[in-house]
Amino acid sequence: MSNIIEIKVEELNALPATKIVENENVQTKFIQMYNAIWGSQMGEQIYHKEVFNFQKVLRENPSVAECSKMSLFGCFLDMAVNGLSLDNTSHPHCYLIPRKVKTGQKDERGFDRYEKRASVSVTGYGELTMRMRAGQIRYADNPVIVYEGDIFSISLDNGVKKITYSAAIPRKSSNVIGAFIRIVRCDGSEDYQWLLEGDIQRLAKFSAKNNRFFVIGW
Repeated sequence: MSNIIEIKVEELNALPATKIVENENVQTKFIQMYNAIWGSQMGEQIYHKEVFNFQKVLRENPSVAECSKMSLFGCFLDMAVNGLSLDNTSHPHCYLIPRKVKTGQKDERGFDRYEKRASVSVTGYGELTMRMRAGQIRYADNPVIVYEGDIFSISLDNGVKKITYSAAIPRKSSNVIGAFIRIVRCDGSEDYQWLLEGDIQRLAKFSAKNNRFFVIGW
């Protein structure tokens, strides 16, 4: 007996966006994938939790609900594949982001056709969750924000990254000049990752560019 679940595009397109995840074949596909990838029988429980989260996101974000049904379906399955959650009550793992994408087709005037598609944007917490589940790291501390006036230096001692940090109290400035995070590997050794002021500015510009749909009224 075959375990292949067939999900037709036409079937998804006929459903309201919020009902895609309630489709029987989508449910079966999600549960099977989750259990197979993560070696557990928690798939059904996780499925019902993520249905609630997914529908909540779509109700609160009409721009996401307008995306193609196949892209929304793909985003939902990403939760099973990567073991992530759309629950945003504490430390969000990821967000659904709508974007215009070229379809490769032309309209009657010869202009490119675009389609609105959703994609999964993984947060720092989501990335850490994925790395811990993959056995790449044991855990990571919460990020530390460095302000102008704090003592902050980075060094390399025999190939080992080290950070010296002391917060200025009371704070002397609200200007952020950097951030860092301590990571503990599975063997107990430590690693540090950091962003300096230039890195933060570049990320801010990149984020503004990729989230421009908020500005133009998507």
